[in-house]
Amino acid sequence: MINNVILAFLLVIVGNVYGQNLDLPGVTKKPATGIVFNADMNVLYQDYDNHIQVSTLPCVAEFSNISAICSGCSLSKKENGNYIASVNTGKTATIVVTGIAAGGQKVEIARQEFRIKRLPTPTPTIVGVGVEASTVEIGKIKVASVLSLDWKGCPFKATRWWTISKFTVSIVKNGQVAEAKCKGSRLSGIAQNYLKGLKKGQKLYIEDVWVKDPKGKAQKIPSMILKVI
Repeated sequence: MINNVILAFLLVIVGNVYGQNLDLPGVTKKPATGIVFNADMNVLYQDYDNHIQVSTLPCVAEFSNISAICSGCSLSKKENGNYIASVNTGKTATIVVTGIAAGGQKVEIARQEFRIKRLPTPTPTIVGVGVEASTVEIGKIKVASVLSLDWKGCPFKATRWWTISKFTVSIVKNGQVAEAKCKGSRLSGIAQNYLKGLKKGQKLYIEDVWVKDPKGKAQKIPSMILKVI
């Protein structure tokens, strides 16, 4: 099923716009009467299950056996016109949609080129403060309970695909380093107690942050050092 992404972008193929590397033998080209829908904008991400849906326009009912092929990616057909597009390398991929016309002729009814990108690596945030910051307000950090993820340069929020596995919260207390290990995205009770006891001028360290990507692969992401103000 197509992921319900708020910034979903409908790629409607109009006019005679065709790719250069996927001329299909025995297939007649005609003005586009189909759509290629990608819930994650007009981009296919590497090492990620890109959800694609293809169909004819609602006003067109002259085609049967609607199908899609791709140059530059592999397509796995699901139900109701849904596909999973997978890419590993390259800069672009082109998806072509064909159907059988009333007279039995195979016709190309849509074509769309997608950019190929690496899925951005997330960075940690806490109470809305990210890795680019150097300070955090004392009133906010004292009530923190969860570590979140942020994606710079990514057109959609991927919180459903990346998860935080573990991280460590550290402070300097009475001249000694005090650490609290946290599992998942929530701060442990010990970590929350450390934050509640912070004073202005102290530094907070959030380190050893590990996440799992959409394929379940573990990856370490940047740390955070914040001065309490």
